[in-house]
Amino acid sequence: MEDNGNSVTMKQGSQITLKLNENPTTGYAWEITAEGLTITGDKYEADSPGLVGGGGIHEWYMTAGNTGTYMITGIYKRSWEETTGDEETIGITVTVT
Repeated sequence: MEDNGNSVTMKQGSQITLKLNENPTTGYAWEITAEGLTITGDKYEADSPGLVGGGGIHEWYMTAGNTGTYMITGIYKRSWEETTGDEETIGITVTVT
């Protein structure tokens, strides 16, 4: 999450990849919103496949359709639990030129 809180610039029509640590075997997953960008796909790769409680890396692929300034935001939580404000979050400003 080295880009959390930062800004990135990309060309219109290009693709950006967001990579975050995730551990869905415990119920925790990232809920990602990419305002102004199109999420064209995603994949999860476990560090140790088959290991209960083991984490991995989740990747999202996003394409920029129009120029402008947009936000990628995310919250790391269990989908069935209420949001408390103590969850881990991410926010990245994306400028498309």
